[in-house]
Amino acid sequence: MRVDAWKDGGDNDICPVGFSVPTGEELMAEATKANIDNTAAAFSSFLKLPASGWRFHRNGELPKIKASAIAALWSRSATGLHSRALFISNDSSIFMDSPRGDGVSVRCIETQAGLVIPLEPKDKETNTILFNGLTYKTLVSPHTGRIWLDRNIGAKRVATSSTDSSAYGGYYKFDEANVCPTGFSVPTEAEMTAETVGADVNNTTTAFTSFLKIPAAGSRIPNGVYDYVGFVVYMWTQTAVGFNGHYFYSSDIRAHFAISDTDYNFSVRCIKD
Repeated sequence: MRVDAWKDGGDNDICPVGFSVPTGEELMAEATKANIDNTAAAFSSFLKLPASGWRFHRNGELPKIKASAIAALWSRSATGLHSRALFISNDSSIFMDSPRGDGVSVRCIETQAGLVIPLEPKDKETNTILFNGLTYKTLVSPHTGRIWLDRNIGAKRVATSSTDSSAYGGYYKFDEANVCPTGFSVPTEAEMTAETVGADVNNTTTAFTSFLKIPAAGSRIPNGVYDYVGFVVYMWTQTAVGFNGHYFYSSDIRAHFAISDTDYNFSVRCIKD
């Protein structure tokens, strides 16, 4: 697996001794901390990422260089026949699975005794928050150190399974998704990515077993019908593109980010500002 082969001292290590290709969570943690959400921000960040494009290989065709309007970086996190990469355009950034035949840039991160130095949480204590008649606790992310509410907004309890209906919470339109307690907000796509697909969440099972305990609440479509309840995660971010909103999607076989009409009603999880 690439996660082993690309580590410091791995079989296919392409970084200097003492460095390795970052994992998905490490790469997204840096992108989130540096507010890298477009190519201008990528270049002005401490990483000075250029929009070098990427080379793709499909159906046996010779690879060719994509137009240099995209900055792209491999991580060493793998899912099946794909590996995770960060793609940054002039107006957004997304962390997604990409075929391993693609040619993508690499940036190396320092390691210590063959292990990447872990992030230290900002706050190791949990707090209790009373909001709209429900009592929430806070969670410290083991990946980024950020503080999250322990369940979806409107949920009666933390999920005990991915199909725990008492943990589904409310369903909110994008334009009304500012439903978090004071001091918290709906996460950006980059913030949500760092805790999900950037941290090996790749289906509904791993969404539930993650520290966020995300249930497959499904959605409520504009005509009021509930859809894919118990099967799919739909969770809003605050990131918008035109008249659409970005959301986190997870099924039993995959997880990624997509865009949707803002009239759809999805779950919301809040992160501390």
